[in-house]
Amino acid sequence: GSDPYRWGPLNRALHHNLYHEIACRPCEHFRCPIGHLCALSVTPDEVLAHANELLQHERKEAFAALCAA
Repeated sequence: GSDPYRWGPLNRALHHNLYHEIACRPCEHFRCPIGHLCALSVTPDEVLAHANELLQHERKEAFAALCAA
């Protein structure tokens, strides 16, 4: 995988990159010679855990806004 900080979304507060650091990262390959382990190693459980963290953060912000009103 290429460098997520260089090539990832500009709005990192809104868009998140999940990946695993492996020895060949960042790479310059157009086609991965070892099968995209940096991306394919991300498990569904990791994705769900990250999504839950984001949802918890959103809930806290919404609750704080409600209390401030």
